[in-house]
Amino acid sequence: MAASAFSQYNIAMVEIDDIIRDAGALDRSAPGSPNLKVAWDERRAAIMQAHREGASGRKVVDRLTRLTDDVLLTLYANAVARHVAGKDVPGLALVAVGGYGRGELNPHSDVDLLFLYDPRQADAAKAVSNDVLYPLWDLRLTVGHSVRTVADCVEVGLADLTAHTSMIETRLLAGDKELYQRFVREFTAKVAKKDVMSFLYRKAEEQRTRHQRFGATVFLQQPNVKESSGGLRDIHYLLWVAIARYGIGKLRGLLEKGLLDPNDYKALVNARGFFWHIRNELHFERGKSVDVLTFEEQLRLCRFFGFHETRTSRDVERFMRRYYLHASRVLDICSRFVDRATTRPLSKTLSTMIFSRKVAPYFVLTSREIRVDARHEAAFLADGMGILNLFHLAQAYGLRIHPDTVEMLSHARIPRRVLRQPDAMRVFLDILRWDSGVAETLGRMHRLRILGRVLPEFARVDRLVTFSQYHKFTVDAHTLYAVELLEQLAGADDVFGKVFREIRRKEILYLAVLLHDAGKGLHRDHCEVGEELAGAVAERFALVPKDTDLLRFLVRNHLEMSHIAFRRDLSDDTVLTQFARHTETPERLKMLFVLTHVDIRAVGPGTWNGWKEGLLTELYARSIEILAGRRMVVDMAREIGRLREKVHAVLGPDAKDWSDEILRQAPGRYLVAHSVDDICRHLGMIRKLKDNPALVEIVPQEDGSADITVCAHDRLVPALFSKIAGTLSAKDLQIYDARITTFRDDVVLDEFRVKDPNMGSFIDHDRWGRIRNALLDVLLGRVEVESLFVGGRGRKSHEHIAFSHTEPMVRIDNETSASFSIIDVFAADRQGLLYAITRAIAGLGLSVFFSRIATKADRVVDVFYVKDLEGGKVEDPERVEAIRARLLEVVTGHGGVVV
Repeated sequence: MAASAFSQYNIAMVEIDDIIRDAGALDRSAPGSPNLKVAWDERRAAIMQAHREGASGRKVVDRLTRLTDDVLLTLYANAVARHVAGKDVPGLALVAVGGYGRGELNPHSDVDLLFLYDPRQADAAKAVSNDVLYPLWDLRLTVGHSVRTVADCVEVGLADLTAHTSMIETRLLAGDKELYQRFVREFTAKVAKKDVMSFLYRKAEEQRTRHQRFGATVFLQQPNVKESSGGLRDIHYLLWVAIARYGIGKLRGLLEKGLLDPNDYKALVNARGFFWHIRNELHFERGKSVDVLTFEEQLRLCRFFGFHETRTSRDVERFMRRYYLHASRVLDICSRFVDRATTRPLSKTLSTMIFSRKVAPYFVLTSREIRVDARHEAAFLADGMGILNLFHLAQAYGLRIHPDTVEMLSHARIPRRVLRQPDAMRVFLDILRWDSGVAETLGRMHRLRILGRVLPEFARVDRLVTFSQYHKFTVDAHTLYAVELLEQLAGADDVFGKVFREIRRKEILYLAVLLHDAGKGLHRDHCEVGEELAGAVAERFALVPKDTDLLRFLVRNHLEMSHIAFRRDLSDDTVLTQFARHTETPERLKMLFVLTHVDIRAVGPGTWNGWKEGLLTELYARSIEILAGRRMVVDMAREIGRLREKVHAVLGPDAKDWSDEILRQAPGRYLVAHSVDDICRHLGMIRKLKDNPALVEIVPQEDGSADITVCAHDRLVPALFSKIAGTLSAKDLQIYDARITTFRDDVVLDEFRVKDPNMGSFIDHDRWGRIRNALLDVLLGRVEVESLFVGGRGRKSHEHIAFSHTEPMVRIDNETSASFSIIDVFAADRQGLLYAITRAIAGLGLSVFFSRIATKADRVVDVFYVKDLEGGKVEDPERVEAIRARLLEVVTGHGGVVV
């Protein structure tokens, strides 16, 4: 498709050309004639070819509808001629309903038909409907149909909301015009106009349910172009409301009656045409009704539409940003239109008008809403403080903003300078300070394009797409969701809620959340860019130096706490001391703690779990002790002695001798890093090891996670860690954490925290049993790890999709830990990668003592604490370089970035 073909979907009105008549007459012989199918296939092929050559979504939809009309007219005429005497038979009519009634057919849309009949023509109606339907099924059309009298239609319409909805959108295709008009009159009087507000409220509830089912936000990673928020169904919803409220079922009709703003009309026409074009391509390509923009389809469609990469964004990201632009406009226009249409008439609001009060100089408040006095609109739009006060008053008093005011703001062109007035800046900070309604208010401001004018740094990431399995939303949607989660902490009874309530300058924290990802979309570290933007915001808001430094710190370091918690050994005092010194004060640590929490949760479902909560909370608790001066360097000998006494108390006096013998072989860090219960369990495994070459214990949890402990003699099972990691990867388990303890008598204890992403909220003991057996088979040499990757059940992933532009990296850190070299590996994920990395580490003569494995959907960040064969750190520069080069070969196969 030509690159310029997409330009027709820019935000401007598209003029629809006259429908081009399709060549090729349909055969009018008997139903089911082979010639009918030949003509159908030829015309479908011609329409598909026109689509491939750049025909608009509107044209293809119109031609598909015309083709279907022609087929039905042919079949109906033949059926009537066969079963009823005469050409024009009174009492029979063929009616298109629903989407087909609107004249909107995509290549594999359902064709919904109503065979309308007078009771005297019941037999004829049944015979004619059969003759029409069977050939349609032969053409592989998905047909919905009903055979009803006018009275039947009224009865069903009153009883069923879906039937009611479909029958307010109809077209007469053939048959008795007077019968059809009677149906329209009676259905309108007895159903459509009987209780309009009840219908509107039920449709509103239906829409809410649909949004919950298909995603409550426009900015889904893989949206449904028809059913998701802002999709085609929302345009349908607007039209259903318009039919019920005003008796108008066309966008142009609403425009002509002044019920739809010209700019909104243009936006809806363009969005609908764009969505149709996408849907046409999905249907033609897949040969069936498909409406989900999967990752694969996004990559294919961006090229079909002629998008190209730029310096700052990928072609697929530009395509999806355009989709989100249209979808968000549709949702906004639909919401405003429905809000106005369902507002109570004046006669029903007199009581609220009597009790309204004016708030100088612009506002009129009632008990439920706030509006701008129409006489003062011009002055209001020139007053930045007044504009932000509208939102702040609505926030403070829990009011909705009147539809007329929303409509006025949505079409107003407010210069940025107006909203950057010093008084306006102060009101914005007051909004952030308020103890409730912060997220709702910022969301309102964003939908009306006010927030981006106050914070242009935020506007630059509006609908910014990161093509990644990990990120579920656009950057702006993620950010506002993080604000919502932050505000919810005020009522949370967990540690995050407690810490949030202790924070004093919450407006700085909210600003940091709004700006934490503002630096994305450029070929630089977004944390560094974000810090620069935060400095500019602080200057514009006239923050004091202390608050400026705090804001810059939070934005610059918003990933730091998760990196330490999830990639480093938290039993290492050096790590904790360095982090605590970096944060400097308890207030900074508290803000960074809750910011990290909401940032991770706002990525999307499944990104937050108990493992992350535990590690993040542990880092916070230990760091706050250091900053408060309560944590001193651990007296290792005293701590070990205390733990041994507790172990003896649990195991009993008979176990003292053999348990002490084993504990004397353990490194001191093992005792400090484990609970007494875990130590006792491990001692029992090690004691049994004299009768077994290897032991495996799995403790599963109901959330699909499990703790796996493997105990073996190092000399009997070489490359133990690599074999375990490979086996677990082959069994589609996600490894979160790994800790390796080597005792001085050649005993190795490997502990893994894993999760099965395919397991529901129950414990599948059979599956965990098979995993245990697989581990033993590998450790005892009965099975090679490589064989487990062949014929496995396969992970649910998108390995063949190039999600990330990030180059693979291998980093070796000899500064953080006093005892270990730390290897950080960053790479695109693929099955077997962890096994390949750990096997290479073993082949390099390195022993892994601690590991953190983090998989972010399509990317891995694997961390390994290692020592060389002599038990020391790897510090020789040439040796370090050789290790990095070898691991890069493993993760790329063709080199990579070495830092």
